[in-house]
Amino acid sequence: MNFQIENMEGFLQWVKTCPYAYSISSMSGGFIHVKILIPVFLILSIAWSVLWIPPNQVESRLTTSIVALLALIAYNFVFNEDLPKLSYLTSMDKYILISYLFCCIPTFLTVYFSRINQRDYNKAVRMNKKSRLYGSIIYAILVVLSFSNI
Repeated sequence: MNFQIENMEGFLQWVKTCPYAYSISSMSGGFIHVKILIPVFLILSIAWSVLWIPPNQVESRLTTSIVALLALIAYNFVFNEDLPKLSYLTSMDKYILISYLFCCIPTFLTVYFSRINQRDYNKAVRMNKKSRLYGSIIYAILVVLSFSNI
């Protein structure tokens, strides 16, 4: 019996130092990133898809963007148990906060463009197109910065 316990401890020590054990444990970390990054990005894409709906269809735009925001909040409750509880912000926390902010922006833009639409429809369409471009660029830059060590 003592022989088996010593062998088991030796095996566990070997597993801790084995390079293959590291790659297996890093796969679970990568899985968590994929489990969070891709769904959050897809929900955010749905929120920003309202900018492809004409500015005069305020109800459709508001409904879609608010549903996406609620879906992001609900999904946060789902994966929040998978994240470690730390006293500082991690890159993943920054990514989630940026995503919350950018999930709210289409709702605010819809309200703003509805006001502009009442006066000048063409101006609302032009500003809508610019928002799509600049919003995507700014989001991409902020996400890269959140995962970098800058």
